[in-house]
Amino acid sequence: MFDRMIEMFQDGGTFMYPILLVFVFAMAIAFERLFYVTFRANLNATAFMAQIQKLIMANNIDRAIKLCNAEPHAALPRVVKAGLTRANLAEKDIENAVDEATLEVGPMISKRTGYLGMLANVATLIGLLGTIWGLVMAFEAVAKASAEMKQTLLAQGISVAMYTTAGGLMAAIPTMVLHSIVQNQSNRILDDVDQYGLKTVNLLTARRRGTLDQSKRPSRRDPRRRRSPLNRGGARRRGAPGNHPRASVVGPQGPHLPTSRSRAHAQASHRRRRGPEPGSHHEPGDDPDPLPAHVRAVREPRGHRLHAPRPSRSK
Repeated sequence: MFDRMIEMFQDGGTFMYPILLVFVFAMAIAFERLFYVTFRANLNATAFMAQIQKLIMANNIDRAIKLCNAEPHAALPRVVKAGLTRANLAEKDIENAVDEATLEVGPMISKRTGYLGMLANVATLIGLLGTIWGLVMAFEAVAKASAEMKQTLLAQGISVAMYTTAGGLMAAIPTMVLHSIVQNQSNRILDDVDQYGLKTVNLLTARRRGTLDQSKRPSRRDPRRRRSPLNRGGARRRGAPGNHPRASVVGPQGPHLPTSRSRAHAQASHRRRRGPEPGSHHEPGDDPDPLPAHVRAVREPRGHRLHAPRPSRSK
């Protein structure tokens, strides 16, 4: 395979050298950027910001700055450190410091990344130019060369055309792939810088205002609060015992509400069982039960109505 590539490079002609030069430059930039955004400028942003948040909430700014100094080449610690060093200043000063650090870090992350796309296009175009040059050589051989040399020059021109096209594509394809990887990694770091830089500003501002502990307090409608024992089983069914504020007695038919009619009927029944009081007398035709007739008709079964004794007719 390697021998075949060397042979193709030799048969490709003059245009293979600029293609090779472009490929070398592209690979150098791609691997340097890939190493920087993967190992030097990158870190676990979520874990790092969790530690910074704990230190800020504990009012331990000095230790947070030391934690940022432990990663001097990473992008996010530099931005966070810029805000921590001005933690005791006004909110506008903290925000300006974080914005300034973000603007300084951005070009360092995306530096030379744009050249990769340009070099991939240049390699492709050089291969296309070599293809056109090879076809021109082939046509000149057919038009001007002698009969003995036509076949040789025609094959040589077609070889230059095909090999330069292949060489340009072989240089452009890996360059474009590495460009996409580096660009995606750089965008992810810049997104983390923007997100956690703003979070640092908010934390330091809340610390200065003294409102950091409010986030720990449960809200009025916090679902973690214990419910009342009366409501733990959910809403009571309509008609269940104790659901009505006037319910006092629960019978087999449900709650019995003490109404005025039932109280009057109970008093009348008690007087009938007890009998007439001493010294009391009733006139003929008087009803000993003071309960109204319409109440007795409702509360007592038909056929068992209580009537006053009819006076006997005197003979």
